[in-house]
Amino acid sequence: MKTVDFNCHPLGDAGANVVAAALSKNKSVTGLDLRESSISERGLAIIAKVVLEKENIKVLSVGGNPFGRRGATAIAEMLPENNHLIILDLSDCEIGCKGAVVMAEALKKNSTLTSLDLRLNGIEERGGKALAKVMKDVTALTTLNLHGNDIPDRERVAIQNAILANKKAAADS
Repeated sequence: MKTVDFNCHPLGDAGANVVAAALSKNKSVTGLDLRESSISERGLAIIAKVVLEKENIKVLSVGGNPFGRRGATAIAEMLPENNHLIILDLSDCEIGCKGAVVMAEALKKNSTLTSLDLRLNGIEERGGKALAKVMKDVTALTTLNLHGNDIPDRERVAIQNAILANKKAAADS
């Protein structure tokens, strides 16, 4: 796996644009690490477009960028059409409940994502309910990290049970 690693480099949106342009010409990169790179929702929208177009990219890590709900929306708009991304890190991106709801809707339409990191995002009951509601239909997802969010136990248990069922189904196949 060839990963481009810009973790903790202050790229900003201009840097995200440069990375996207370089990736559009590359066929060997399989992972992109842009954690804590000062990317806003604008830069993330550019990255999401390239990730959608480049089937070789399997891993996208953008945690620690405070792009909020709008950034989550940019990713969510890409997910239904994406059939190659398997790992997505959106940890500590301030997506909140609205971003979690948008992500939940997108997850229903994606069949390849197996790991999603949403920890430390200010997700509360509404976002937890949205995720719990769709998890029974999101069978590919076998890892969902929600630590550091204020999701009520009822929703957490429903999500955990769905993830366990997905892991069992994956092991059986």
